[in-house]
Amino acid sequence: MYSENDNNEKLDRCIQKNSQNGLTKNFSNCDLTGLSLRGKNFENANFENANLSGSDLTETNLSHSNLKNAKLYGVDLREANLFKANLEEAILDGSNLRDADLELAELNNSSMRHTKLYKTILLEAKFINVDASYSNFCGQNLRDVFMHNTDFTGADLAYVNLASSQLKNAILTNAFLKNANLYGSDLTNADLSGAFLEGANLMNTKLINSNLDNSIFIDVNVKNALIEKSSFDKTTIVNVDFSNAKLIDIDFSNIKYYENLVKNTDKIKNINNLKKSSNLPNSDFSGAILDNLDFSESNLINSNFRNASLVNSKLSQTNFANSDFSNAKLNGADLLGVNFQGANLENADLTGVNLSRADLSGSRLNGANLSGATLYGTKLFGVDFSNAKLNSVKIKGAIFDGSKFSNTSIENVDLTYAKLNGVIFQNINLENKNLEFIQLQNAMLKNSNLSNSNLKGADLSFAYLNSANLRNVNFENAKLYATDVGAADLTNSNFNGSDIRLIFKKNAQLENITISEYTIKDYCFSDDLLNRALCKIVQKIIQVGPSYETTDEHAKNFKSRTNIDF
Repeated sequence: MYSENDNNEKLDRCIQKNSQNGLTKNFSNCDLTGLSLRGKNFENANFENANLSGSDLTETNLSHSNLKNAKLYGVDLREANLFKANLEEAILDGSNLRDADLELAELNNSSMRHTKLYKTILLEAKFINVDASYSNFCGQNLRDVFMHNTDFTGADLAYVNLASSQLKNAILTNAFLKNANLYGSDLTNADLSGAFLEGANLMNTKLINSNLDNSIFIDVNVKNALIEKSSFDKTTIVNVDFSNAKLIDIDFSNIKYYENLVKNTDKIKNINNLKKSSNLPNSDFSGAILDNLDFSESNLINSNFRNASLVNSKLSQTNFANSDFSNAKLNGADLLGVNFQGANLENADLTGVNLSRADLSGSRLNGANLSGATLYGTKLFGVDFSNAKLNSVKIKGAIFDGSKFSNTSIENVDLTYAKLNGVIFQNINLENKNLEFIQLQNAMLKNSNLSNSNLKGADLSFAYLNSANLRNVNFENAKLYATDVGAADLTNSNFNGSDIRLIFKKNAQLENITISEYTIKDYCFSDDLLNRALCKIVQKIIQVGPSYETTDEHAKNFKSRTNIDF
């Protein structure tokens, strides 16, 4: 990532740019992605419209700071001080706010999708019109939080205190409300379809014109609840006494009663010891059914989950380093901040999972399905994505440096600003893509098809694009320093403002390309014999060169510098 010098340099540049305002803590509109700002004091600082995606802000003081409209994808804000901070319209998707102080914070119109808010202080925070879908509020006290028009689709609200809450028109589709306290709450016109309400307290609650279709009621307390004109189509109801509730115009004719919903657990191994904060390294859970469980923040390194089912389970902050998840089902699971370093996830089902701030460095994802997954701020160094599906994946702030993509499906993925330095692309279709400001330094893209794509501002320094189809590509302001485009088709491509110094272009097709006075070029782009010779001399002197395929040359010519006999 970045060193301390990189941090300071990036901050200093930002301050200098905004110095005309006379503020020493003005970081508005700055790109501060991926920085380590842990423990720093930014009280009263201005981060309006800034991009802090993927940054570490653990224990950072941001009290009274202005973060309006800031981008905070996958940011680590654990124990951060955000007292009276302005986060209106900010994007906090995939961030970790565990133990953060958001007392009196302004969160109206913000996006907090896939965010972890465990033990977060939200006292009197303004929470109107917030998209909190698929976020983790487990155990939160939300009694004094104003939550009008909040979207809790798929959110984890287990054990949450929502007593006397105003939840009119709330969206709670597929929300997890196990043992939630909704005493005296107003859920008029709320959508609770598909919600899981086992053990929930709905005493004195208003459910008027509410949608409870396909929801699950197990051991729910509905004493003195007003349930009027609400829909219970295909609702599962177990051990719920409606005799003390006030029922008006309710049709129970199409509900489901199940006296026993206990799953077959014969194949589950070590299940009795598997819980939150478990310390069970080297365990065998192969083939186990572990759906809807919570064993987050656990130590399960070197464990076997081969062919296991962990659908919709809560696994955030768990250490799965070097574990085997081949052919496992993890769809819908919360994997925020997990450690999958060196893990085997071959052919695993990871559709729709939240992997924000997770570390999958060195893992195997051959054939895995990550379609719809959230990878905000995720570390993916040296990952093998061969034959994997990454369709519709969200990757803001993620780092893919050194990873391999072979026959990988990446449809409907926003690759602008993506960090893909040193990657290997084989049989990947990048035609007609918007790749603005993508980082592809030292990347291997031989024979790739990038025709008609937009690579404005992209960094392709030292990249290997030999024999690639680059017809009609926009390279405006891009960096192609020492890039190999030999034998590539660059017909009709635009190099206005780009850096093409020391470029390798032998046998490249350069018909009708656009070169302007703003293009940075040197003798290597000339065709005369003298300049070509000068180009080769300079390339040799400063030892630049593209990323040619690995050969046996180095191994054959290797000579030991010790007396050891290899």
